[in-house]
Parts: sequence; C-alpha cells; structure tokens
Amino acid sequence: MVVECIVIIGVFVLMDVIFLRTHHKAWALALLPLGIVPLANVILEVVVKTLLHIEVPVFGGILVLTVAVAVEATLLGFCSSLIESKRSKASFISISNTFNIALAIILILNILEKADMLSTIMV
Repeated sequence: MVVECIVIIGVFVLMDVIFLRTHHKAWALALLPLGIVPLANVILEVVVKTLLHIEVPVFGGILVLTVAVAVEATLLGFCSSLIESKRSKASFISISNTFNIALAIILILNILEKADMLSTIMV
C-alpha cells in the first residue's frame, strides 16, 4: 500500500498547487492535513521497516495509524476555520474525515492481512 499512499499524497499536492494558482489559499491550507495518514503509512513502511530494518509489531502499526487519524482530524478542524462559508466548511470536514477514517481502516486491514491475523479476526 506504499505506492497507493504515495499517489494519494501526490494527488493532494497537485490539488494544493491548483488551489494556490487559482488564489484559493484557504482551501490549499485546509487540504494540507489530508496527507498525514498516507504519509504516516509511507514513513512506517519505507523508512522504519525498509531503511532502518526495525520490525514494527502489528499493534504498533495500528497505533501509528490511529494517532495519525486523530492528529489529522484535529488539524482539519483548525485549518478549516479559514474557509468562510459554514456550509462548505461542514461538508469539507465531514467528507475529509470520512475519507480519513476509510483510508485508515483500509491500511489497518492491510497490516492485519500481512501479519496473517485478518483470517483469525474474521472467523
């Protein structure tokens, strides 16, 4: 899931560039926290496991992703205060947090599947 997370981060960076070029700085800043969960997964998989050769337990990986979700949700709340319209702000927060949680669930299930623990949980 590392490649998928890198692509997600790239899409968010492109969206930020587009928002900045169209002079929507509030939206560009509000969009920045959306990269935290995929970035946490990339750091966990590439830097910690591959480059540093540190074996991360299943609970550790799940904990990292859960903390990333909490940090991202908090920062989304702070950064969305720059959006002027209450309706746009509410929809942005709800859609962003839904994406955030869905991505974290997918990544956690991937961690459980790699550890061969998913089959024991699903039975």
